[in-house]
Order: sequence, then C-alpha cells, then structure tokens
Amino acid sequence: DFPGYETLSQEIEPIILDIPGWETSLQNINGWDALPEKFRDYVRFVEKSLNLPISVISVGPMRNQTIVRLV
Repeated sequence: DFPGYETLSQEIEPIILDIPGWETSLQNINGWDALPEKFRDYVRFVEKSLNLPISVISVGPMRNQTIVRLV
C-alpha cells in the first residue's frame, strides 16, 4: 500500500528553484538538437534530479510530435 500523508515527517521542506524557461513553441521541432538549449538543460536537470534517463519527449498530440532520444 502507498503510505498516507500521516506517515510523512513534519520535517520535510520543499525545494523551490528558479529555472530559466524558453519562449518558443516546441510543436514543430522534430529532434533533440533542434530543441531550445534551455529546454534541453531543463530535461537534463530533471534527469539528474530523478536519477533517470528521459528518452521520449512529446511536443504535441500527434505521433510525429514525439522525439525519441538515445540516452
């Protein structure tokens, strides 16, 4: 079973970070290298934070708006 909120410690503090964003649409991008550098930096930050690779990025609802990244 997933632990309930009552099992969480009162000593937990959130980490609030200010991460630079990107101001361009991603919907017409079809490759990792074409993504804005700030977006790629964000993906790397998430990977490092979770200690997991991100190999699939969706930039829209269509199948051709999926970027597969070999990591």
